Amino acid sequence: TEDVNYRDLDDDGDGIDTPDEDADGDGDPTNDDTDGDGTPDYLDPTDDSTVEIINNCSAINADRCGELGDINSNFWWSELVPDFNTGYFSSSKEELNFTEYDNGEAIISGTTRLGNCTVEIYVVLVNRRSWSEWSDQGGDFKSEGCSEANGEDLNYYLIDGERSFMISTGSDCLAEGRFKITNRPDNNDPDTPNFGIQVGPGAALWDSAVGEDGLSGWGWIGTEENERQYLMDFNFLLDCEPQGDTDGDGVPDSVDIDDDNDGILDTEEDPNLDGDDDPLTDP
Repeated sequence: TEDVNYRDLDDDGDGIDTPDEDADGDGDPTNDDTDGDGTPDYLDPTDDSTVEIINNCSAINADRCGELGDINSNFWWSELVPDFNTGYFSSSKEELNFTEYDNGEAIISGTTRLGNCTVEIYVVLVNRRSWSEWSDQGGDFKSEGCSEANGEDLNYYLIDGERSFMISTGSDCLAEGRFKITNRPDNNDPDTPNFGIQVGPGAALWDSAVGEDGLSGWGWIGTEENERQYLMDFNFLLDCEPQGDTDGDGVPDSVDIDDDNDGILDTEEDPNLDGDDDPLTDP
């Protein structure tokens, strides 16, 4: 049976039991959010304050290259033989988020809706890789839609199937319940991921804003007994919060060891004589 949260002592699979993620000690782990990212610690495998956010983005629905009129989407859930008339084609607006961390992980989370179907999504992405790393390990780039993306300009992730899930409710859903989300592998090699989750300029393959930052990816939706019950697609543009980058080198200050690129590490420029760990207040 599924290891649903009410039977799971470690809900987010981070090795810390849920009762021990009660940071404020009030007996309620659901109201603690150590890193302030909006996800309670007991559901957040990256709640450690030593893990820094390097990108925090909202999902903007793809316009399907204008081919389907008013139908925009960010998430597609279908039977194994896709059918636009019977699949679940999300039409909710900007209710998914994409957050990247400096430990090579990212999270897609939020809610997507269509008619009387609501799907809560929590997908943990791991092993962020450049094109050279991804292709060297057998990964590929899927070119489709109206995008002019160059696969070499993108970053690639794998889905952590042990920590990723969705919960669907409502009579318009293909099915109701809690489901696993796992990588969709190459049909010819079940052990090798196919295209993963790709992020970067043009990665929202089915949107006419061909040069904008986006995300697309493919996976399986299923249960412990049948992980390949349904197909899953993500496809959306990214509206990201500006990240401070003092020296303009493309590395956010939060993870840059030399913010001003003067050759002196930040730790050396903050002797911390006043004990506040803030170089701006040092004499």
